[in-house]
Amino acid sequence: MKPQHELHAFFKSFSNRLAEDYKAFRARVLEDPGTSGDQGEESWARLLREWLPEGYSVVTKGRILGASGEASPQIDVIVLKPSYPKFLKAEKYYLLDGVAAAFECKLTLKSGHLEKVMHNAKVIASLSPKEIGTPKKELMSPLVYGVLAHSHSWKSDAKTVVAELTNKIHNLAKQASEPRELPELICIADLAGWRLSHSTTTHYIFGDHNVPDATIRESYMDHFKSLHADCSQKEHRDAHFHQLWVDKPHSEYTVQFYPEHIDYEAPDQTWEKFTPVGAFIGAIYDKLAYRDESLLNISHYFKSVHIPGSSGGVKLAGGKLPWPSNVIDKSTWELPRRPQNGWDNFLF
Repeated sequence: MKPQHELHAFFKSFSNRLAEDYKAFRARVLEDPGTSGDQGEESWARLLREWLPEGYSVVTKGRILGASGEASPQIDVIVLKPSYPKFLKAEKYYLLDGVAAAFECKLTLKSGHLEKVMHNAKVIASLSPKEIGTPKKELMSPLVYGVLAHSHSWKSDAKTVVAELTNKIHNLAKQASEPRELPELICIADLAGWRLSHSTTTHYIFGDHNVPDATIRESYMDHFKSLHADCSQKEHRDAHFHQLWVDKPHSEYTVQFYPEHIDYEAPDQTWEKFTPVGAFIGAIYDKLAYRDESLLNISHYFKSVHIPGSSGGVKLAGGKLPWPSNVIDKSTWELPRRPQNGWDNFLF
């Protein structure tokens, strides 16, 4: 058996630290909820300061300022880009284009918090006019936004809570008018994580493995082709495999979760390595790397050592969120489908 990589041990250590912080803060929350909340924010700020690259600055309690002069509600933790003007770091209004990420922080996540996060994500997206030219610009939020919590208020077993939360997140997300209005990362340190991904196409696969009857495969293909008759399509058919690609964008929240007592075997004891904190760090590097290519090497390294969440080692899908084709501009659809034109099939 391969030895455990040090990164997994580091994430376990940070997870244990957050758990100890939560225990201490909860003991004081009734007598001084404000201070306990501030301490909770500082726990997450400390994590980000210690794990993000040197040039990224982490500040607490500020508002994000759009070029129009409109500002977001107060945000608990804000990550500034390396290019952010040093003089302005002391101000509590942070320039939108200099913000890399922003997070709400909760000691104990409750249902109403998610509704507020969804609302704030929409407000943040509205601070910046939508750029046209690549799918990334048109689908992704102007910055990485989400919520970080030490724990949660749900009382059921972990699997049930994750299922309920996934369903709630999905239903709230359906209220958005476009994908850039959605929060990208949600982490509950003692439970699970959720990360948003986007795809420019909807893909249907029918083969001997899932639809053995060739006639039924043909009928499925015809059905989905007619269902998306207004969208550009590409298909492949042979005796054993039928595939259909449709220019129909969709988003999806992937769940990063392993229960403490699992009922199946996973390669390399992945469940023993997993922590929601590790999944979050892997995910934020992925998200930032799509906006800052200097982070690609470290992001790829996390994948190579199978940090669950960055490597895709933990995936329980929450259901697709379909978008109309015009969520991507017509001129962008007409570009040659090459990576240099921003045409990666999946955007994270």
